[in-house]
Amino acid sequence: MKKTDVFFCYREAGAQTAKLFKRYLQRIDFPGEVWYSDLENVGNYKADPVPLLGQATCAVMFIDKNFTEGFSNSDCVTAAEVLEIVKNKKARPDKFTVITIFLSREAGFSEEEAKTLESLLVKNQLSREDAQIVTKCNQVVFNTRKDDEQELFDKLKYELLPNSFFQQKNATDGFAFGNQATSACFVVWGEDKDQINPAHVSFQLCTTPPALFSRIQNANVEYQQDEQNNDAISVVGADLRLTDNTEEICVTIRFVKSDHNTFKKALALKDPLGLDQIIYEYDIKKPVDYPIPNSMGLAFMVVTADHKLLFTRRSEKRQIRTLEYDCSVVEGLRNCDRCLLEENYLVNEIHRGYAEEVSKERGDELRIIINGLVLDKQYGQWNWVGTIFTPQTAKDILRTYPTNKDPYEKSTLEFVSYIDEQGNLSLANVTARLKAYRLEGFWDMALAAVYSALRNIGFCNKDIEAIAL
Repeated sequence: MKKTDVFFCYREAGAQTAKLFKRYLQRIDFPGEVWYSDLENVGNYKADPVPLLGQATCAVMFIDKNFTEGFSNSDCVTAAEVLEIVKNKKARPDKFTVITIFLSREAGFSEEEAKTLESLLVKNQLSREDAQIVTKCNQVVFNTRKDDEQELFDKLKYELLPNSFFQQKNATDGFAFGNQATSACFVVWGEDKDQINPAHVSFQLCTTPPALFSRIQNANVEYQQDEQNNDAISVVGADLRLTDNTEEICVTIRFVKSDHNTFKKALALKDPLGLDQIIYEYDIKKPVDYPIPNSMGLAFMVVTADHKLLFTRRSEKRQIRTLEYDCSVVEGLRNCDRCLLEENYLVNEIHRGYAEEVSKERGDELRIIINGLVLDKQYGQWNWVGTIFTPQTAKDILRTYPTNKDPYEKSTLEFVSYIDEQGNLSLANVTARLKAYRLEGFWDMALAAVYSALRNIGFCNKDIEAIAL
């Protein structure tokens, strides 16, 4: 272990809480390294603490009833850690945070424990007043038998851990495709065995939308209204949890019924109301309501039976992202009550999108993989992203393309092979086409869908990260 950002200091009784907190930080993709000496093969739990604390940004101390026992012994590892924490807080008062969690006790140190701590500090040329760095810094009391660990960890994350971690995370929160930064942010993303099971996605109607919704709906602004596709779902929040036994990802979408015109009106008000900044500052990791009306939809890549990706181009009749290149299926979710109550609602919507945008034939034979939920901060729009493997070839799709679609969009369908002449996986053609698409306009959400398809086809992250657009 060469580096850490957050150092956990604990005795044996605090180990379980420390371990659970580390697991929590891993689950939320905490943008920093955490030292917890459960992995002694990755470092030395006696020798490493002092140098690790020297460059850490934060120390979390789990204080159990036996915490100060052994402080008189020079071999006490925890005593050495406490000394180093106090020294670092004194040397870097504004750049080193100390969080003190008192476990299963109603208050802080007892009088006897406080004297033991003070004696340790004085013995090592520190003052009795320095003990306050340990006893009074960001003090939290937690009963391991009664209190909710999730509430404790949320409090630590949102109130006590240094904001610099999450500011840095937010600045780079957008998904990057190869060397190309995007405005797409992964709310939840599963790969391989962690793909999103549609049976674990549920929808919950929210009766009280954020205040900004009504302000946008009542604002006076000119925008071109659509006559169709107006029964949209507007996301208020996405709540994540894991199943008890298999730890698969479960997602609950909190939503209000809306329409596509409200979403377009919100886009028209981006400048007058400063919605760009509101969307940019929204943190997908915090349990707060999404502030603006949007349109939740699908962004899926179709993979044909003859090893090709299907790219589309939006017609000049489209009012948003006119003439831009896109992924295969881009479709808004319907908000009708009957649909939302259907057991296979999300899968049915994907089938509907495929029938409306690609082909009505052989829909029952599609293999659908849902990889995740993505928020695009350029448009403030949420989409389910994934891949559709079809038994149809490119020629089949051209022959069965919906007749009610714009002829321009049919004439600009493009099928790009992802294998070479020997039948081996190859990104050469895909990279060349993406470079061309980016010059003329290509939605960042569509890049997330391309990434989904390439991973599901069999390309590794290393291959995709090497793509230069």
